[in-house]
Amino acid sequence: MINKDSLKYKVNTFLYLLTAFLLPLYKEIMPFVIGLLFLSSLWNSKKTIKHDLNFLYLTLYYLVLIGGIFISNDKTIALSTLENSATLVLFPIIFMVSNINFKDIFHKIMIYFIEGVLLSFFIAITFSFYKWFNGSSTNPFLYTEVSPFHHTSYMALYCTVAIAYTYFVSLNPQKSTYISSFAAKAIITLLSIFSLLLMSKTGIIVVFLTHLIGLSYWIIKHNKIKIGLTSLGIVILTIVVVGSNVQSVKTRFTEIFKELGTTNHSESSTGARLIGWEVSWEVIQEHPFFGIGTGDVSQKMSETYISKGHNKLALKSLNSHNQFLTTGLQSGLIGFCSLIFILAYPLIIAMRTKTYFTIFFIPIILINFMTESMLQTQSGVVFIAFMLSLFLGVMNCKTQNEEHVKN
Repeated sequence: MINKDSLKYKVNTFLYLLTAFLLPLYKEIMPFVIGLLFLSSLWNSKKTIKHDLNFLYLTLYYLVLIGGIFISNDKTIALSTLENSATLVLFPIIFMVSNINFKDIFHKIMIYFIEGVLLSFFIAITFSFYKWFNGSSTNPFLYTEVSPFHHTSYMALYCTVAIAYTYFVSLNPQKSTYISSFAAKAIITLLSIFSLLLMSKTGIIVVFLTHLIGLSYWIIKHNKIKIGLTSLGIVILTIVVVGSNVQSVKTRFTEIFKELGTTNHSESSTGARLIGWEVSWEVIQEHPFFGIGTGDVSQKMSETYISKGHNKLALKSLNSHNQFLTTGLQSGLIGFCSLIFILAYPLIIAMRTKTYFTIFFIPIILINFMTESMLQTQSGVVFIAFMLSLFLGVMNCKTQNEEHVKN
């Protein structure tokens, strides 16, 4: 039985909301907040967890990383990797033991997350204006200059998820998840602008696809062809105008086509990624089943870069910039399968329980995995572990409610 009026329930709920709010903000405080969330979940724990053991599915990937220690030469880096990925174990345990109805608080958690992203935007813009007024030599409104809390790729991911959820609740209005039309338009507009300023190539592409899907659905559902096409036209026109007239944005996208059209890649942003992919695939082919170990990826990549004459990339310790390749390097085919499983499992459950936003979330993560090793950084692994655990919590509540009705 859940007593929603108890102090322990309220404290536990508040810390879930605080965690969601702080995810896009000051990441250095996250270990402290997660620790408090863990303690509050133990305080507000269930009497039995036998129906929620499926939360532990996320730990499969972590167990594969642990296995990689035994074939690693550099145990220190291997242990550091495990420490960085600890939330893949911690969040499932937190959600599993907590006596919270996640279906009831899911919308509120997402709203707090969106508010955190918006606050990050306003703080970033304030800093940018301050730099501008003080004669900053570089453009203070673009790329890393406008993302003080996280790398631009991860900030763009947060914006994408926030925009997607705003579209989702706006296109499927319910009393419990109501967002006013003005608020929804403001959120989508501001975070779309933020995504452009961040200049993450993947981020801009995924935000555009989010707009395309959201507006297309709206046109079909409400038969608002003129307004829908006008809105979509504004989105496309904005991207074209910015891409054509802002030199730094134009350069980054021109670089993509230039590098894709040649086999002799430069060490530019896109070229370095393509070189990293080629090097990663070459190493994976040498160690296809078990990989080279959790702790030896950076060293092996650097050695291969040097052998191919890419000394600058070796000095930067450039990673694969692709989570599938990084996992393949660490753990081979076994790790790759475990990575696919931690994404496929919630997707299958979401389809069965009709938890539709999860079905939108997984492809967003998949696309971002193609250009960033997101589970190798705190900004990525904490966010993904939290969100996947949250979705599973909602789906478990739905399943248990259905079973209760049948009985």
